[in-house]
Amino acid sequence: MWVVSSLLCVATWVACLAGASPTTEYGAQGDSFTLHPGITVRPDVAQVVWRLLSPRKKIVTYSNRNSEYYGSEEYKQRITFHPGDFSLKIRDLQREDTGDYEVTVTASSGTQTQREIRLQVVDRVSGTDIKVQYTAKTCNITLICSADSGSSISFRWWRGGEAAGSGSHYHLQQHGEEKGVNEVLYTCEVWNPISDETTEIWLGDICENTKSAGTGASPITVNGARGDSVSLHPGILVGPNIAELVWSLLSPRKKIVAYSNKVTEFYGSEEYKRRITFHPGDFSLEIRDLQREDTGDYEVTVTASSGAQTQRVMRLQVYDRVSGTDIKVQYTAKTCNITLICSADSGSSISFRWWRGGEAVGSGSHYHLQQHGEEKQVKEVLYKCEAWNPISKETTEVWLGDICEKTKSDPDDRTSHIAWIILVIMILILLCCGILYIKRHDLRSRWDKRMGKKSGTSDGMHPDTPFSKTWNQVGRDVTRLFF
Repeated sequence: MWVVSSLLCVATWVACLAGASPTTEYGAQGDSFTLHPGITVRPDVAQVVWRLLSPRKKIVTYSNRNSEYYGSEEYKQRITFHPGDFSLKIRDLQREDTGDYEVTVTASSGTQTQREIRLQVVDRVSGTDIKVQYTAKTCNITLICSADSGSSISFRWWRGGEAAGSGSHYHLQQHGEEKGVNEVLYTCEVWNPISDETTEIWLGDICENTKSAGTGASPITVNGARGDSVSLHPGILVGPNIAELVWSLLSPRKKIVAYSNKVTEFYGSEEYKRRITFHPGDFSLEIRDLQREDTGDYEVTVTASSGAQTQRVMRLQVYDRVSGTDIKVQYTAKTCNITLICSADSGSSISFRWWRGGEAVGSGSHYHLQQHGEEKQVKEVLYKCEAWNPISKETTEVWLGDICEKTKSDPDDRTSHIAWIILVIMILILLCCGILYIKRHDLRSRWDKRMGKKSGTSDGMHPDTPFSKTWNQVGRDVTRLFF
């Protein structure tokens, strides 16, 4: 019986290994993404092959320092293999790039190492919005969150700063909040594995609609991306007793739109009017093709037929989306003191987060490994930097593999030192040759003058003089040696 149990355990273990799911990575459609297999790069590698498993097709083969790509010309232009870490970079991601990728590394001994990575290509979330549905008599309120684009979307809700639920619909009645909605900010976050976006709505006096708004409260902040659209939702009850509604910008103060008797009148330049839409159904103001100058405080004033007025102030912040993130590595060779520097080509009000593997390790654009005691632990470690602001985020990564070992015994560094030493020696030889050449002619001219005065010969000494023969022989030997 014990033997049978052991065999069952072994069989179960083998089955689990065979059915292990590959690591899943997520990329955004239209962006670039790099698949890192995490296999140690060694000098005895004979061949590296990347494949797509379903449908099975070969992508690239690397052997003898040559890379051969497969597929259509358009596909080849989007693929790059990096021999330095065996990674595969795919540019301009398409939905059809989703699938399981396999890399096989064959050593010169014939030993093979394989890794599988599952790539999921999804659309970024954008155009989030909240709509309010309610029954007037019972004030049964439902908030509905949606997004114009994005795939594999999930939803989260907050009431004030407290997590309140999930799902695209949020029913206040189910949470016992019908009588407590005065002056409450509800936030919906729409997210998927590669992006997230939030939108919010202020439910102020929605069930009563008889009180005027209080003063002195901080305005609700709505964040928008330059070039995108945004809707300002005042959260004021839409009823049949509304006589007039006015949206205004507070600084500099100017009227944007006035609504009365089902007639809408817009103000400002023609270009500005084309970017503005007023929605009578929920009193929201939509601004398209956002510009940085659209940032400011917006006030909506609703006047009832009785003369009672309700006001709301909303603050709009317009940001540039984060793009072009990159990581640069700085280090001191002797101590392997490594600093990672994260940057972005564009974006406003950018913050940074760092991960080591899957663990959050810090913030700020610079990450110093020495401060975290990681100098001797950087072998085969993936560091990720996330650059983000309130409306967007982008991540980039760097694989630190044996970077400290390379600085200790880099053959390129030794070759460079030898080349410099040879160059210095050659310069010294040339200098010595020049000095000897000058000295030779200077000494001979002096000797000729002295001997010429005594003997009157034209060359300064008798050709049969032993000293003259010795001097001529030395000159010829030096000349033959250096020239």
